[in-house]
Amino acid sequence: MKSADLVRVPEATYGHGLLRDLGDVLPDATLVTMAAPYEQVRHDLPAAPAHVHFVETMEQEALDRVCEGLPVTPVVVGLGGGLACDMAKYVAWKFRRRLVLVPTVVSGNAFVTRAAAVRVGRRVRYVGEAFPERLLIDFDLIGAAPAYLNRSGVGDLLSIHTALWDWRFAREHYGEEYHDGLARQAAAILDRVETDAPDLHDVTETGIRTLVEGFREEVRLCEVWTSSRPEEGSEHYLAYCLEALTGRPYLHGALVTLMTLITCRFQDQDWSRPFSIAERVAVPFRPAALGLSREDLARTLQDIHAFVHAERLPPGVFHRSPLSRAEVTRAVDWAFNL
Repeated sequence: MKSADLVRVPEATYGHGLLRDLGDVLPDATLVTMAAPYEQVRHDLPAAPAHVHFVETMEQEALDRVCEGLPVTPVVVGLGGGLACDMAKYVAWKFRRRLVLVPTVVSGNAFVTRAAAVRVGRRVRYVGEAFPERLLIDFDLIGAAPAYLNRSGVGDLLSIHTALWDWRFAREHYGEEYHDGLARQAAAILDRVETDAPDLHDVTETGIRTLVEGFREEVRLCEVWTSSRPEEGSEHYLAYCLEALTGRPYLHGALVTLMTLITCRFQDQDWSRPFSIAERVAVPFRPAALGLSREDLARTLQDIHAFVHAERLPPGVFHRSPLSRAEVTRAVDWAFNL
């Protein structure tokens, strides 16, 4: 456990028209972005970037080839969603460049985590360490994104509900160290999400701030504990397993929301609170909205026990034993009738 004094989490600057703050860095920067957010902002940029790169992949092998072809610039600016922020972090870490992040959507916490989520085969791996010197949260940019994307970010906070159960389970059955104080602080994030659900639904300035500060706080707690125990558990394991099986990405926060609800059933804990919050915020978590088939969900549940052991993931509810065919069928039926 780290001393809180040694933990650094990116400070966020909130406001309107924050692109103007990039005027001093863009002429010396590689701008890592995607087509839609770049088209949204290109006429508002205060200066032309030295180079613009559009993210196409986070497969590490391909990503390394792309990185070798990028021009050497003193600064990397990530502008867009999680892919743009992750690639910008990866490039900044790999070449030891200064980093600036401007998320245009708050659908996940990639812009406040140090490591970049890359893919090795069909597996997600967290690589590197990059700390932004500026994190600009522009209410106008984020508010212009499709509301369902911003709402889905709630899933990366709802996961606290099941992650804390797994942590307690690991203490009781595996002797893993547990910290009541950090767990209470993590649970308090959910309290704020529940209180601010109307603003999260409407993507107001309050709602955006609640999401970003929730992300910052959960990342701070993970940094203090030096693991993701306070916010990641079996719900994320299910998401990782599904993506490994299908080889396709899903809307992360929305997928984690569904997997949080499913995980609650196997933990024998109340799922009504995360369900109520997700409903009030209008997170698009149902299988049809995610493009998730019954067959793929069933395969995920059948494989999850082997997956968590093969990946050496911290103990959780799916470490106990493989799920029976009847358990899988009941869970799939339940999920598709939410």
